[in-house]
Amino acid sequence: MNTERHPIITVSDLQKSFPQRGGGFRSAKNYIRAVDGVSFQIEAGEIVGLVGESGCGKSTLGKLLLRLENFDRGEIYYHQTRLSSLAERELRPYRRQLQMIFQDPYSSLNPRMKVRKIIEEPLIIHRLGAAGWRRQRVDELLDIVGLDSDMGDRYAHEFSGGQRQRVGIARALALNPEFVVADEPVSALDVSIQAQIINLLLDLREQFNLTMLFISHDLSVVKLLSDRILVMYLGKILEEAPSDSLYREPLHPYTRLLLRSIPLPDPDRKREKIVDLERKAGSTGMKNQGCPFYSRCPERQTICLESMPELRDHGHQHKVACFLYC
Repeated sequence: MNTERHPIITVSDLQKSFPQRGGGFRSAKNYIRAVDGVSFQIEAGEIVGLVGESGCGKSTLGKLLLRLENFDRGEIYYHQTRLSSLAERELRPYRRQLQMIFQDPYSSLNPRMKVRKIIEEPLIIHRLGAAGWRRQRVDELLDIVGLDSDMGDRYAHEFSGGQRQRVGIARALALNPEFVVADEPVSALDVSIQAQIINLLLDLREQFNLTMLFISHDLSVVKLLSDRILVMYLGKILEEAPSDSLYREPLHPYTRLLLRSIPLPDPDRKREKIVDLERKAGSTGMKNQGCPFYSRCPERQTICLESMPELRDHGHQHKVACFLYC
């Protein structure tokens, strides 16, 4: 693994809104802010976990980093290159260095193409190598992700979910990327298969010096992979900390709620915590100028409704956006 530490990805005040569906024909158009003023860095060789409940903006943020979605405001830098200012044609050379592993290992693979062609496609698009070299490269990639080379002549529907995800990983690695966004890559898999894919990602990090943003709603999975964790809620980063620090001493009430919701071996305790999470889910869509977690927070104050706290360092690289620590 690359031990040199310098920012590969730098994000500053990133914002993305989507028009809200519903309402009458004459109604004014409302917007939902999926990513709301997010700023952070990802250093070389680092795996950063991004966690939060479904709908909090995690996947949108991952797509924005790779310019798969356009954003409304903010800056994204890859090393010293300002990606946010590049046109699509100018972005093409950087596509080789910035890749994505998608959540659904079935819908992200073309059902009409054999696996060998799926993995080879990025090489063809970027005009890399002759046909013989590309075939050798695909065999090498299949071996790297734990699949036999003869599996390349099958279609995606002939594979199990775990095998399909390995194909997706092989495709993402085809161009030797430096940075990978892994968007919920194990959420659709059985627990035993999840462990295999997580171990594979850890091995690939060591083998290829990969830097990664690992997106998940499951804190127990993120803990196994991540050096540092970002906790996201309704478009905002509420807490950022090294993995061990976050699990040992979660600061934000939302982070503590997420940790309490992790299933435990005791059936009674597990049921109690999940019910508690659902009971507090309430009106999460409430919009105000303050903390987005206000309506669910058991420790809310009047000031939390009036203004949004800044994400501040609480010591030991542990940052939190909460008036409890101001």
